[in-house]
Amino acid sequence: MKRKVLMMVFAGLLLIAPGAFAAPMVGSYVEFADSYGSTGGGEFAMYEYVAGPGVGTQYPNTFCVETREYLDFVSPFYVNAYETPYGGTAWLYWQFATGVLANYDYTTPALRVGDADALQQAIWFFQGQPGGVDNAYAALAVSNSAQWGTALQNVVILDLLYIQRGGPLAQDVLALVDPVPEPTTLLLLGLGLIGVAGLRRKM
Repeated sequence: MKRKVLMMVFAGLLLIAPGAFAAPMVGSYVEFADSYGSTGGGEFAMYEYVAGPGVGTQYPNTFCVETREYLDFVSPFYVNAYETPYGGTAWLYWQFATGVLANYDYTTPALRVGDADALQQAIWFFQGQPGGVDNAYAALAVSNSAQWGTALQNVVILDLLYIQRGGPLAQDVLALVDPVPEPTTLLLLGLGLIGVAGLRRKM
């Protein structure tokens, strides 16, 4: 009897463990809202589109990859495919989305606007886009090029399609795939492993 109860508790822990952020799946829909930045780029809030605007889970804020494409804040976009970013782009976004990008002011809105503009310009620089600037963020990415391989395992470009006026409009934005697990996730995993150890002892 104790074995059954322990197994049920372990299963329950797995069910309530929060999932790590992941890129929206191909075939799903996302929606956007404007965020920090004063240029045509900067940060954009990205949400899972479920049954209507503002309903789905929020993903980490994203940045545009191309300068000649535009986001729409009214209708959802279809996730058409995943693409691979340039290594410097992946590293910068990985650092930004996990909250550890050096010299990026996450807490002061007035300063975050300028930082978002500069980060967008560095991303465009690495992606070879007009408006890209080889600035301090680009230099920071180059100085950490040894970590680019790891970053590329954690970041993808979402190839998005927005159907309007009879034809598809494309947009590419960045998404985090596999960040470091949250402390809560690790705690629940640890409790689950303790449950498994308890099962083995009683057998």
